[in-house]
Amino acid sequence: MAIYAATYGVLALIARAKFWCSSWIDGHPYMLEGASYIRLIRARTVIEDNVLFQRFHGFENFPEGITTHLTALPDWCIAGFAKLLSLWIESNSIEWAGWLIPPLLGALSVICLFYLVSMLSIGFGKHLFLTTYSLSPALVWSSALGHPSKWMLVVPLIAFAFVSEALRWRQPNASWKLHLLSGCSWGLLLWLSLWQSMLLLIALLMFNLAFRNREHWIMPLVAVGLGSFFWMLERFPTHGGMLVSSPEAARWMESLTSVQPPSWLWWISVGFGFPLMITYFLMHRPKDIRVDTGVWIGLTASCLLLANWQLRWLPHFILLSSLLCALAWPSLSSHWRRAVLVGQILPIIVLNLLHLPLPFSPIPAQEIRQLASKIDRPGGIVASWELCPHLSFFSRQPTVAGISPQALPGILDSAKIFNADTLESIQPLLKGRSVQWIVIGDTGRLKNRVNSLLGTEESNQPKWIDALSDDLATTDIVTLKGVSHDFRLFSVAEPE
Repeated sequence: MAIYAATYGVLALIARAKFWCSSWIDGHPYMLEGASYIRLIRARTVIEDNVLFQRFHGFENFPEGITTHLTALPDWCIAGFAKLLSLWIESNSIEWAGWLIPPLLGALSVICLFYLVSMLSIGFGKHLFLTTYSLSPALVWSSALGHPSKWMLVVPLIAFAFVSEALRWRQPNASWKLHLLSGCSWGLLLWLSLWQSMLLLIALLMFNLAFRNREHWIMPLVAVGLGSFFWMLERFPTHGGMLVSSPEAARWMESLTSVQPPSWLWWISVGFGFPLMITYFLMHRPKDIRVDTGVWIGLTASCLLLANWQLRWLPHFILLSSLLCALAWPSLSSHWRRAVLVGQILPIIVLNLLHLPLPFSPIPAQEIRQLASKIDRPGGIVASWELCPHLSFFSRQPTVAGISPQALPGILDSAKIFNADTLESIQPLLKGRSVQWIVIGDTGRLKNRVNSLLGTEESNQPKWIDALSDDLATTDIVTLKGVSHDFRLFSVAEPE
């Protein structure tokens, strides 16, 4: 069994290192998205300032800052691993830790899941579930090399919660340890991802009562107690999220990939989609469906609907649908039914592993590092919001915008600055936001994003950013300090 477990661990590790070409550049490890650099900033604060719980971000929406809803557990994992790596790596241990820890957690979790799933006694269904967990592109992305985020912990915890849930009902005299494991998994999920986990836990308890007419008290009690304990430690029972009632907020939310409904192409290339569900129902007659299978069908159907609403529910659906098929495997007496089930899953995974593009265009972080090295005095930075985490991490200076929902005021002010006709007209905004630095990238793309956010028409009248498109451009208000292939850095003169 140890050989099988190690094989799955290596398989998961190789799959999660697929993006190494995009995250290893010029001898430096880089993160794949901006949110990962926010995690690195928080982990660096844990090490340097000995702050375990961080409710306030001063590096976004400068100078007001934001009250964040991010939780501390991923920060601790990165910081702890960075301290360990610092014994061998003198510099950039935070970057190395953030780069390496997601695939290592993915490999470690699949090894632990191997022994847990083996207790279900579902034959080849075990390999069906573990192969999906190791290779499914949506699950691979959650713990990919250079992608530290809460999902590197959420996805393994979801898998542990579901498998332990199946175990505690399939064993007639289930040990209290299984109820405790299930409760602890749900408790940590409530800490890391409150609203999603709360909805899923409520749905699970409702389906248990509907199909089984009972529920063991240990699991929900431990889950709610543990989740409440950590939220009390974080000192924010609810987060100060932004209100989406304004048109600008709604337009900004629409730009977020995680809240967009998945397209049919995404379902075909990454998810299992409707064919797998239809195949399952065609292979089973009503008399073959066990009571606990009804629970999994209800949960899977619920996550299918939620995943069509928001993309962030896709990992839940993939884990549930693969576990549903794995649990059904022993009841499939016909070889052709089993062949159809395997044939539905494995080609999708193999094809995606052969060609798996990044979900978005990567930001040239090595250029941001070079520009940030030229920032030689403290002050706020105005830049397009997707660049802000990179700039904050490498320069150690705050940015006016950010990628957190609570940073919307700073995002709007940055958009207004870039949308202005003249530099003179934005001086009050620059002074009010204590701006000392401005970073400008592709002006055409920047203007399109600004117009999309503000809901303004594209104008043929040149903006001040067009006047500074020349690499030698300098005015009385801004001075060119650095140029890279895609970006230009300007310092702002002190107002008289």
